[in-house]
Amino acid sequence: MRVVGSGNFDRVDSSMLDHVEQWRTYPPKSSFNGNDPLGHKGEKVFEQPVIASKPGVQSLPALSFSYFDPNTKRYETAHSPPLSVTISPSLADGTQMAPSLAANAASGPMDKLAEGLKADHAASQTGMSSLIPPYLQPRFLVLPSLLALAFAGGWVGARRRKKPVEQIAARNRIARRATKRALAQMESAARSSNSAQFFNSARAALQQSLAAQWQLAPDEVTTAEVQARLSDDDDIRQVFALADESKYAGRDLKSTDFVRWMHAVRQRLMAEHAR
Repeated sequence: MRVVGSGNFDRVDSSMLDHVEQWRTYPPKSSFNGNDPLGHKGEKVFEQPVIASKPGVQSLPALSFSYFDPNTKRYETAHSPPLSVTISPSLADGTQMAPSLAANAASGPMDKLAEGLKADHAASQTGMSSLIPPYLQPRFLVLPSLLALAFAGGWVGARRRKKPVEQIAARNRIARRATKRALAQMESAARSSNSAQFFNSARAALQQSLAAQWQLAPDEVTTAEVQARLSDDDDIRQVFALADESKYAGRDLKSTDFVRWMHAVRQRLMAEHAR
């Protein structure tokens, strides 16, 4: 919402949207762009993040702003029209339907084929067709060949299984380096009292560490994944929640808060690397 005009902009305020059904709202923020040195004329912009709680056609209510009109010598109220939006469902909420199998349609032809099958009968042999011992005949020589192939296949499989182990070790080394960088960024953010950068760096460090433990990609370690897997670790779950919240609303932290969260994240990372 933009308020343009002249007057005492320090007293221009708006609660924007609050407690809207089917929407999650965050505290609004405002910024002022003055057109004169005294800040008497200009534009004040209000911004507010909102998140829909379910997909489909949703409506945001109209905004209103009351002001004093010097021409009419009375207070006036301006209204914006309601906003209708269509919320697409997230990929995590989509239901994947499995393709149906036409078993009934296939059963008809199989039944017809089954009608022509006859019982198996062993062919009777009245004599030997060769004087070569059975274990030297070609049909018996196939068995040692199959055993040799099976042994070779098992040896190759063992060689291939070493590769994932090496890949896991390399992934762990990358995760440790990324963790060190994230911890350094957390310390820098704490010194500058930048809570948003602090929690984003904390989440990045935890994503790298947990991804190596759970054999996932770091971007797959989401807030929902952490909530499900770490039901007994409230500190780490709260770090992910605060990192999500910092995208939309700032949070003022005291120096003791930075120290507390830094200690919690560092302890978790040291425990993971010790495993």
